[in-house]
Amino acid sequence: MTDPTGPFDLQSALQKVRSRLVAQTDGSADEEELLAAWDQIARRAEAAESTFSQLPPQQPSEIFIDSQDPSSALGETRILYHTLVDNLPINLVLKDLHGRRVFANERYLQLHQMTLQELRGKTDFDIFPEHLAKAYQLDDQQVIREGIVLHDTEPYLAKDGNECWIERVKAPVRDAQGKITGVQLLFWDVTERKHLDQDLEKARYLLNTLLNNIPDSIYFKDRDSRFIRISRSMAKKFHWKNAEIAVGKTDADIFTSEHAANARASELEIMETGVPMVAEIERETWADRPDSWCSSTKMPLRDDAGRIVGTFGITRDVTDLKRTEQELKTAKEAADAANQAKSDFLANMSHEIRTPMNGIIGMADLMAHTNLSIEQRDYLRTIKDSADSLLRIINDILDFSKIEAGKLELEETSFNLRDCVGRTVQTLAVKAAEKGLELACRIDPHLPNQVAGDPVRLRQIVVNLVGNAIKFTQQGEVVVEVTNADDPKVIAITNPLANGQSHLPLEALDAGAIRLQFAVRDTGIGIPSEKVQTVFEEFAQADVSTTRQFGGTGLGLAISARLVDLMHGNIWLDSQVGVGTTFYFTAEFLLADAAVAPTENLDSLRGLPTIVVDDNNTNRQIFGEMLDAWQLNPTLVASAPAALAELQRAASTEDPYRLVLLDCMMPHMDGFALAECIRQSPLLKGLPIIMISSAARADDSQRCREMGIQRYLTKPVLQSDLFDSILDAMDIRSHHATSTPSLEPGGNQRPLNILLAEDGLVNQRVAIGFLSREGHNVTLARNGIEAVMEVARQPFDLVLMDLQMPEMDGVEATLEIRVRDRHLGIHTPIIAMTAAAMDGDRERCLSAGMDDYISKPINPSQLQAVIAGVFDREPPTAAAAPERYLPPLELANPTQIVDLRHAIERIDGGWELLEPLTSAMRQEGPILIDQIHHALQMGDCKSLARAAHTLKGSADVFAASRVVAVSIRLEELARANKLAECRALLDELQDEVEAMLEHLNREA
Repeated sequence: MTDPTGPFDLQSALQKVRSRLVAQTDGSADEEELLAAWDQIARRAEAAESTFSQLPPQQPSEIFIDSQDPSSALGETRILYHTLVDNLPINLVLKDLHGRRVFANERYLQLHQMTLQELRGKTDFDIFPEHLAKAYQLDDQQVIREGIVLHDTEPYLAKDGNECWIERVKAPVRDAQGKITGVQLLFWDVTERKHLDQDLEKARYLLNTLLNNIPDSIYFKDRDSRFIRISRSMAKKFHWKNAEIAVGKTDADIFTSEHAANARASELEIMETGVPMVAEIERETWADRPDSWCSSTKMPLRDDAGRIVGTFGITRDVTDLKRTEQELKTAKEAADAANQAKSDFLANMSHEIRTPMNGIIGMADLMAHTNLSIEQRDYLRTIKDSADSLLRIINDILDFSKIEAGKLELEETSFNLRDCVGRTVQTLAVKAAEKGLELACRIDPHLPNQVAGDPVRLRQIVVNLVGNAIKFTQQGEVVVEVTNADDPKVIAITNPLANGQSHLPLEALDAGAIRLQFAVRDTGIGIPSEKVQTVFEEFAQADVSTTRQFGGTGLGLAISARLVDLMHGNIWLDSQVGVGTTFYFTAEFLLADAAVAPTENLDSLRGLPTIVVDDNNTNRQIFGEMLDAWQLNPTLVASAPAALAELQRAASTEDPYRLVLLDCMMPHMDGFALAECIRQSPLLKGLPIIMISSAARADDSQRCREMGIQRYLTKPVLQSDLFDSILDAMDIRSHHATSTPSLEPGGNQRPLNILLAEDGLVNQRVAIGFLSREGHNVTLARNGIEAVMEVARQPFDLVLMDLQMPEMDGVEATLEIRVRDRHLGIHTPIIAMTAAAMDGDRERCLSAGMDDYISKPINPSQLQAVIAGVFDREPPTAAAAPERYLPPLELANPTQIVDLRHAIERIDGGWELLEPLTSAMRQEGPILIDQIHHALQMGDCKSLARAAHTLKGSADVFAASRVVAVSIRLEELARANKLAECRALLDELQDEVEAMLEHLNREA
């Protein structure tokens, strides 16, 4: 018999198997017992090998096929061999030279679900797919041919069809003479290991792809901050040829020592705390190149057990971004400086332009009271009109500048909607009448009377739109209409989408709010469709030629659009060339509490037969709507002859007309002619008549008195004025009507001894001319110091004080005069004059102790009214104006922001004067805070102290003790040149001012 194993190294094979068993055990008692059993099998296998080597040669199959006596040496060897291979944790199979299986251990048989008898004689082609069988056959032939051992991994197909991976060892089987007689195959399953290897390879591939392609810098470091690996982009950043150069290096080998130390410190902190550093902006300093900036994220690096073994991170270069950020910051600072310079320029421009304009307008007014020819009066009127136009342009530019700078804030005060819009339109009636235009105003009777918002800015928008409508309309009418923007009927009629313009849908309103829609319709030249989108742009008009023909800056609509936006509204237009234009805008207001109108007057008018005579259909409809709302019984007639016939018809019935509303200017037969007919008719002569005219002509009032016409009104007629006029005409007392005090000064004003403190030569001449013409004696002081000296030298009935003068300004001079007045127990009336015309000037003058304020250019009638107003008020005595005690901040009441009740008691004029001061404070407060900010930035202690002083005086009007206290401290620090302490106080002052303004807004 031959040895089937030949020179096979049994001891080496047994040791390999034992090593594999040890690798798969966990040290338990059962595993230890298994290893002991294996050692016993191995010893018996070695003994069997020794016995087997002494037997005569046999064929391999004889070992496994021939039945032998178990007691014989060969039988015992076979038993030992079977025992050995059947207990191996690996698969074993023997093949002859033709690839036929001659033996397999139990593990192999179980894998293929066969018995040894079924397996014998089968080749790889009987068990595996052809492509695997061919590969196995080639390996077997190589082993037989070359006598080598093949050790590799390869795919393997089990009986159940599942493909797995095995690690296999193929070795030749030799007989006793060393002749190869077959192939022995040992293999075991390594599928899980193969998958792990594949996953590892995939992870390695992905990591390499990331590190070789990402533009950011990625790195891994050990606990000593030595680089383990870096990305290709990081190597490029360090100017290295490849990333392997980084291994073992630290930041100290690359950056400056300072940067390296900072990086090491941050990495030590991360490794100690385990807390990552995310997106920190770091400055990288290099020894051989300019500094750079990066956004750095660093994380702790952990091993499989979770122990921190280093750090890893990613950095992104943000040098360009940082440079851009710095450029933007520099540009913003430059823009802010330019914006401030522009604001300063505009303020100075306003002052400089108004000063010579004061001379132009003043001298023109003085000249008007001299003997002039008709031609000279025409020239003078042109001068006056030109100056007025220039004033409007200046105001437009200033307003636009404020809006553009975001410094224009809206007020919120309660006002009468009908009076506000009606009186605003009335101011333009003269211009409309000069062109022969009908100017009408309709306000939906269902709208509330009282709303809360900014009436000043609303008037500004209405004036801009109506003024434009009048300017571009040569004949026809201009109609203003106010409706509820959320009324479905209004939306259907004025849907802005119909004209192709984009318009945002109406948003839901807060409770207690109302959205109004204003429409200004004209019958003018119209706007071409291609120009519609540009009319709201600044300095733009529909056509360049219109600028020459009609004038204007092109700012009015741009300002209106910005104001509408501040009112949470939209503005748009609908126009047809040659037909006319309608401008629409919406604005949001709060509903205000309105006083309940007395009903007894309405009861007296209910059902009153009234005839309305007007040739303009729009006016008739507006009057009819008003009368219907008061439950009168109106009849609308379009001509005087028709009205006369209707009056005569009704006079012969039991229900004659009891009131006539009569348009003055009608074709063929005007209102006065109809009134004459009424007065001459025995049946009609006692009828009350209210005459309504589009233009108030000089002799109309006199004619009305002569004809017994009860009231004379001008269009557009205010609803309240018409209601009061009807009550008067019907001799019904109006309980809600209030008398309006006359602004005209009394004609018996005595000559006054007046001190004029003014440094401008032109302004001196204008003021002296006005005052001398009224019979006053004028003494001139050219600056504040001279004014104080003149007051000390002789008593004056009145001081007219310019605010901006050299050496000592008007406010400082007033404070000095007031100190002297308190000492002597007297009060010298002082009226401020200024050409700056900035918000809050009047209130600043009052807080400084002045009695009143007038802006330049000085209007003679306004000056007379102000002087009369000063002397109509009883001058305060020294006892009535004690020194104010201003508490330090620590003693100021922390819960009391303002004390309006105390303020009303202290102010001569009570709430009527406090209310405009409140409005002014809401405007002035933010301006003063801006001035304080700017003064701090410029290091201008003098301007800072002046602004703090002004804020202190203004806040003290409202008994705002905390604002006053902080302002006092800021002023003292500024005068002591302690800028650092001033900056520390700024946030506190700003918070207190905001609280004060918020409180004033609620009280408005």
